[in-house]
Amino acid sequence: MKKLAIFPKSLNKEEDIYICYLNLDILRIIEGGGIVKVLYEDKKDEIIGLVCGEFYDNYFIIPYLFGPNLPLKSKLLSQIFKEIQNKKIILKVPSNDEKLIQYLMENNFKLINTFILFVGKKENLKMDFPLAPSQELKTSIERIDSLIFSYLLFEKKCIGVLNAQKLGINFPIVKISSIYIDEKYRNKKMGSFLLFSFLSFLFKEEKYYVISEVPLGNLPAVRLFSSFNFGIVGSYKVLIK
Repeated sequence: MKKLAIFPKSLNKEEDIYICYLNLDILRIIEGGGIVKVLYEDKKDEIIGLVCGEFYDNYFIIPYLFGPNLPLKSKLLSQIFKEIQNKKIILKVPSNDEKLIQYLMENNFKLINTFILFVGKKENLKMDFPLAPSQELKTSIERIDSLIFSYLLFEKKCIGVLNAQKLGINFPIVKISSIYIDEKYRNKKMGSFLLFSFLSFLFKEEKYYVISEVPLGNLPAVRLFSSFNFGIVGSYKVLIK
């Protein structure tokens, strides 16, 4: 297993953007009071296994579980389960980890969804979107600390919103959490215009990497990110118990 640099010092062309994203998200969980369990290799003092999770209402969400084999992963899970009481557990697992998925389902976890992880940067994205579908269509940006909201306005009425967050102070990584368009205005390229406007705003500031996790069943969102030439770097399944 690759050694995890939980506190990355910088982001450059040689580094794996996905690994940096994982490190920053794990750091967010640590700073937010989440639970992290780590196993080390005694001789080299390197991290060989890690599991972390955070509380959200009546749920305990485990987004990351790393380990070289199933016995080690199950050991990490048992350690973190001891600290959880009266909470439903949601676990994210890479789609290709068939042994772990089978193990979880044998232990009463149920599969509820599959997500695709999209990543894009300015040099690789298609940014040749045409003019706004209507002259009455406008966008506006609001920033609250690390959060970014992009609003889609039609005749001065909000008909869509894009939610995003900048991950880390000194790291040019932005995660798009959701894109919503009012049902009356769908199938009219409104989502494409909102995403195009947001990316145009973003790339004026810096050469950001943009990440989004999209449910596999959300075909409009999958087609939207694919149409902008976002690359797929992985997928994961969500299980609940």
